[in-house]
Amino acid sequence: LISMSCEAVGGKTKDTIPFSEALVFITAAADLHDDLIDTSALKGKKQTVLGKFGSTTAILVGDILLVEGINRLCEAGDKISKEQSNKIIHLVSNAVFEICRAETIESKLRSKPNISPQEYQETIELKSIVPEVTMKIGGILGKGNQREVKMLGEYGKSYGIVSIAVEEFADLLELGELQNRLKNECPPLPLICALQDTRLRKSL
Repeated sequence: LISMSCEAVGGKTKDTIPFSEALVFITAAADLHDDLIDTSALKGKKQTVLGKFGSTTAILVGDILLVEGINRLCEAGDKISKEQSNKIIHLVSNAVFEICRAETIESKLRSKPNISPQEYQETIELKSIVPEVTMKIGGILGKGNQREVKMLGEYGKSYGIVSIAVEEFADLLELGELQNRLKNECPPLPLICALQDTRLRKSL
């Protein structure tokens, strides 16, 4: 995404590589911490770090990945203009904040007996900030103008929402993931929507 958005505004894709590496570390850290919050020992048929090595290792590895990602982001920022670097660091910091906010809202929803689709939709939109920010960073590195960077961010957000929606349906069809979500997380979005129908609620 970062490479494509940079190219879309006339930039060189090789300039995005150090930033892509930094974002991979940061998002991997977020994924590890997310697995901890959701107590996800498996993803599909594969064990997560939590499932294979336990919570202590998962926390520490997540912290290491986050620090390494930030270090790489700062090092990459030294090779571009101060203005570009400041914009990118601000975007990444804001993304981490929004992801934390999404997890906080989701954790509160878990205790609610009846979650509305609108309430859950808020967490989906917050989590879509990762591809949104990724595409904005590509636009900044490609020296796109303010309008182009904004449009790329909108494409990224749409892509993120659609991707998360697909995962919500996939989790409904994967028995192990569905069981874990019902026990430790919020139900998948299709199930939340179906529960709004009073005729279906009792059987569900």
